[in-house]
Order: sequence, then structure tokens, then C-alpha cells
Amino acid sequence: MAPAERGLVRIFQALGGILQRIPRPLAAVLVLAWAVLIWFVSSRPAPSIGTGGPFGEVLANLAHAPEYGILVVWLALALPRREGWPDLRARAVTWILLFVALYAVLDEYHQSFTPHRDASAFDAMTDFVGACATLSCVVAAGGPRASSRELLVRLVLGFFACVLAASLATFGPEALSDAAWL
Repeated sequence: MAPAERGLVRIFQALGGILQRIPRPLAAVLVLAWAVLIWFVSSRPAPSIGTGGPFGEVLANLAHAPEYGILVVWLALALPRREGWPDLRARAVTWILLFVALYAVLDEYHQSFTPHRDASAFDAMTDFVGACATLSCVVAAGGPRASSRELLVRLVLGFFACVLAASLATFGPEALSDAAWL
């Protein structure tokens, strides 16, 4: 692979290398701390985003994606390492995604008890899509066969999937107003 083609992979691997200096036990603490922060933020009344209109509402819902993307990064860093990168074989990926899905649903349920907030299946979906997109990029950036092209495709597809999920979280409940749980 040409050096220019590996540029994006090099950036992600350099960032990954810096993050992997975090000892695994500390990464586990970061998972817990980030989960507590998510819980705390969702315990507060939703912030007013002003008069951003539909674009502002989509942007507010889009914030769910990186929130859970960061959670995935901390979870990956808590895993054993193989060839200098988190060991993200199918079993580990499955457990990470299962944890994230359950936590997203639990957090949405928790929000249903917070004044001026509600639980939304679409918000949980946006959380999960953000986690999947991030994990997909972490997997693509790791290992000796990492490809900038593949990573770029995953970044772009992940971004658009997150925007689509945030758009559904914004407009889906209105379109399906009979289904209160959305």
C-alpha cells in the first residue's frame, strides 16, 4: 500500500497508540466513569437548543452517536491486546455491542423518570448506531492489513448512518405519534 493511501490509517493508529498507553484497569474505570456521566446527563432536563429548527433538533439527537462512540472506545481499550491493538474478534465485538445496546435501553428507560425527558427507542437506536460506527472504524484501523480506503468508507458510511438515525429520532416520533414509546 502506498504511503499516501495509509495516511488515514496512520492517524487512527497513532491516536490508538496514544490511547493504548492507558492501562487496561484504568480503561475499565473510564468505562464506568463515562457510563456514570451518560447517566448523570440524562438525569438532567434536556438542554434547550434554541431556535435551531429541524436542523438543530437533528443535531441534538446526533449527539447521542459520539457519546456512545466514546463508550465503545473505552470498552475496546479495556480488552486484552493482540498485535498492539485491542483484540476485537467476533466474540469481543458481540459482547461490546450487547453491553452498549442494553445500556442504551436502560438509560432511555431511566430518562422516562426525568422531568421534561422521555424514553425513545429511536434515541437508543442512535446510541447503538454511533457505537457500531465507531467500533467498525476501530476494527478497520487495527492490524497490519489496515486500509485507509476501507477506513474512509467506514467513516463515511458510519457518519451517514448516524445522521439517518438522528433524523429518525427527530422525525420518527411525529410520524408515528400513535406509538408513544418511540
